[in-house]
Amino acid sequence: MLQNIVDNPDYKKLAIDILRQFDDSIADICYTKVDDGTYLESIITKSGVNMPFSVYGNGIKKILYILNKLFDATDSILLIDEIETGLHKKYYDTLFPVVFALASKLNVQLFIATHSIEAIDAILRYGNYENDN
Repeated sequence: MLQNIVDNPDYKKLAIDILRQFDDSIADICYTKVDDGTYLESIITKSGVNMPFSVYGNGIKKILYILNKLFDATDSILLIDEIETGLHKKYYDTLFPVVFALASKLNVQLFIATHSIEAIDAILRYGNYENDN
């Protein structure tokens, strides 16, 4: 999942900046090809510790997944089902403005489905509907 982000310096910097809003100890993200041909994805902390991506919670994984899909969908459409899954509602105010700004920057039209009234409220609060066509 990180390969698309890490291989593009602009996307990598943006992803790290976004991740720091959720965990300020994050300094870098990387991947390493292992002997069996798969990739070991990791996050490097400010103290220099290399943490496997697998030890992070579902929230960080979900954020990276959404960022990766946004980058992949440049100049296209992205469908996101239950965007709030794995995220605590306290992070909606951080996540949604970032997702909307990045989608606008990458020219991605978002279609988001959710059953969460809190997520709907956050989407309505941070969507820039007055200036969009």
